[in-house]
Amino acid sequence: MSSRRLLIGIGLVVLSVVAVTVLAGTLPAGSSYGPLAVVAFVVLLLAGLIFIALAGWPTIASAFASRDGTAVEVRRPAARFVEEAAPAQQWVLQQRAMQEQAAQQWAVQHQPPG
Repeated sequence: MSSRRLLIGIGLVVLSVVAVTVLAGTLPAGSSYGPLAVVAFVVLLLAGLIFIALAGWPTIASAFASRDGTAVEVRRPAARFVEEAAPAQQWVLQQRAMQEQAAQQWAVQHQPPG
């Protein structure tokens, strides 16, 4: 889908440049259609640039970070990503368990006498 958006965007940009070039050559000087042609050029150019900018969005936005930034949720992960992320996820879980254990040990050692 993103390649389709990219092609549409490029097509709109090219169309706007070609249209303004053709209209500039064919409209008589002082024509009342000149401002309309400029507005149409700007609209087509902006639409094309927006399509081009949004072409890569699905690839980038298919993962979401949690609110606290400690986790990432991927809707449709690629198989290679899953293979490479599994050991990292296991390591993170081990680190978290070690931190919790260290925190418990510190709390026991530093209990106020009483």
